[in-house]
Amino acid sequence: MYTPTADAAALISFKEPIRIIEPGPDPSFIERYMRRFGVAALSLSENRPEAAIYFSWPIQPSWLIETEGRIRKSIAPSDQVVNDGHWLSEDVAKAAMGFLEATADLLPGEPFIYSSRKGDLVAEFKAGRGTLTSVVSPHFAVLFAVVDGESVEQVVSNGEDVREAVRKMANVLLTGAHGVDTFK
Repeated sequence: MYTPTADAAALISFKEPIRIIEPGPDPSFIERYMRRFGVAALSLSENRPEAAIYFSWPIQPSWLIETEGRIRKSIAPSDQVVNDGHWLSEDVAKAAMGFLEATADLLPGEPFIYSSRKGDLVAEFKAGRGTLTSVVSPHFAVLFAVVDGESVEQVVSNGEDVREAVRKMANVLLTGAHGVDTFK
């Protein structure tokens, strides 16, 4: 007769369960998605400056995306040689979108946009105390406000802080004519 021993009992073995490994997402699909939508890869870094951690981005208004789409649709076709004022050049469109992205949260509302005869973008805004008209070109932006019947004009060249200039103009539109003296 056979007597089990501790050594014989320890030799019991279990079969490894069958694992079904499902294929992961296609890496080429993910790369195409990242290129198409411009999603930047997040980098985990211990040495980010503290200012970058606590900086809050302004909330963009809902009209910005639609307005940028209208600007993109207004870029002159490549076969258009002479600009007759109906189209925007690609440089003007880039400058206009940059202007709107930098200042959209400060502007009084959705603009009425059109092209000037020279091909610059004109954006008109209506506020409670007056109107703000901005003419955007690749080299400068002209801000023109009429507040309580008085006019205020400011030219912002490349390299200057357009956000601060628009902030001052928006403040004039909010406070009324007594803010006009600061621009002279």
